[in-house]
Amino acid sequence: MTTKHTTRALVLGTLIALGAAGCASGPPANYAGNRPERTATQSISDGALSAKIKTSFATDSGVKAGDIKVDSMRGVVTLTGTVKTAAERDKAISIARDTKGVVEVKDHIKVSG
Repeated sequence: MTTKHTTRALVLGTLIALGAAGCASGPPANYAGNRPERTATQSISDGALSAKIKTSFATDSGVKAGDIKVDSMRGVVTLTGTVKTAAERDKAISIARDTKGVVEVKDHIKVSG
């Protein structure tokens, strides 16, 4: 009887291990090339972060909010667009960096003046 119970336990343990291995998550799905896909919660958080930065731009007289596009992904903010002065670009970067939740700011703002 002990051999029979040992064999059952071994088979059951193997099946559990195989089942657990099958449930393990693999590499994340791809999104936009090599970027990992965002969850719905991350997309909402990214959108809220972008909106918060755009609102800060709109309330600051030194930045024209309409001239700068804000994109966020996992706390990394990318600023693109064209502004008239280097001071306006620097102010936009500073506002973005000082916003809670921002991990990094990528500057792709061009100065036209």
